[in-house]
Amino acid sequence: MDEWQPPPFLARWLTITEAEVELAAGDPAAAVVRLDSGPPLDPSSSQAPERICRSRALLALGDPEAADEVLAVLRDERRQHGSVVEMWLLTALAAGRLREDGRSTDAVRRALQAAEPEGVRRPFVTLDQERLPRLLLRAKEMQLGSGQFLDSVLEDLGAVARRPPSTSSLPVPLTDRELSV
Repeated sequence: MDEWQPPPFLARWLTITEAEVELAAGDPAAAVVRLDSGPPLDPSSSQAPERICRSRALLALGDPEAADEVLAVLRDERRQHGSVVEMWLLTALAAGRLREDGRSTDAVRRALQAAEPEGVRRPFVTLDQERLPRLLLRAKEMQLGSGQFLDSVLEDLGAVARRPPSTSSLPVPLTDRELSV
């Protein structure tokens, strides 16, 4: 008797889940290996979950350019997918690491616009807890999202308590890049 094999979509889902476990365990390199060794993608299915997972792993490995490139297909799609908030937040993080502050700010704005109607919070609290709060504080200062929703997300992150003291009297604070120059 042949050993049972799961349908391709289920095998792919399992591979992505195992890669997410590798990420949660702090091993992004193993997550990339797992994604590369899994069953091939079905071109007719949504690739968003795998692309999101791969982008997170590449960011964790310090390759924001590759992480951003992986997300490009999703940003170009006309249809909405369930991972749109996470996709825009990862885009913001990658653009921020690439010192593309304008694109990073725009991506945060888009993430907030996509998250607010349904109160989506998970991507905000599961992604880069070092950089994301700073991007959200900047969005608040620039009034990019609904004050109430953004305040509640920042409260969830505890970012308000970690807010650095203001270094200038400018209405919009300088970006990390501007400060370093």
